[in-house]
Amino acid sequence: MSQDPQAVLWVKAKIRELYHIGHECDKEGAGFEQRKEQRQLNAKPVMDEIKELMETKGIQYSPESLIGKAITYTYNRWPNMMLYLEDGRIRLDNNLAENEIRPITLGRKNYLYCGNHRAAEDMCVVQSLLATCHNQDINPRVYLNDVITNMPYYEKATSLELAPMLPHRWIKDHPEAKMNKVREIAK
Repeated sequence: MSQDPQAVLWVKAKIRELYHIGHECDKEGAGFEQRKEQRQLNAKPVMDEIKELMETKGIQYSPESLIGKAITYTYNRWPNMMLYLEDGRIRLDNNLAENEIRPITLGRKNYLYCGNHRAAEDMCVVQSLLATCHNQDINPRVYLNDVITNMPYYEKATSLELAPMLPHRWIKDHPEAKMNKVREIAK
């Protein structure tokens, strides 16, 4: 995108404005409806400016150039990006989703060395349980110690009998395993 540094800097400034609107909503503790209203009021004009730049200046760039590829990519996804203005639940970026799948993505090559297909499947189950513990703010060490210790008693259990061992159900009987409590004790 170095063919037009001024345009790049301008777009970056506009994106910072969009993030600033979101940060202001966060500071105010805005709900989804309030976010939508703020976006309609403040973010829509910024989005309109970006679109106008793509439609007017975008044709100056070769589709094979870096800036041309960026404009084409963005412009093709513009209708989806505009949904951000219509729904206060939608985030400006997908960083949360990216952070959630990062361990799986990083582990993908490692799964080749699990030994066999069954071991790789087991590893995926463990990763899913650990991710659920993370999402539920459960100490994974406490969870796994308890579940692994009790597994021999569930050798012939049905899926209904195993369901209480899923992290989101297990925590109801083990509130002491909440990470915030563990963090408080550590302080």
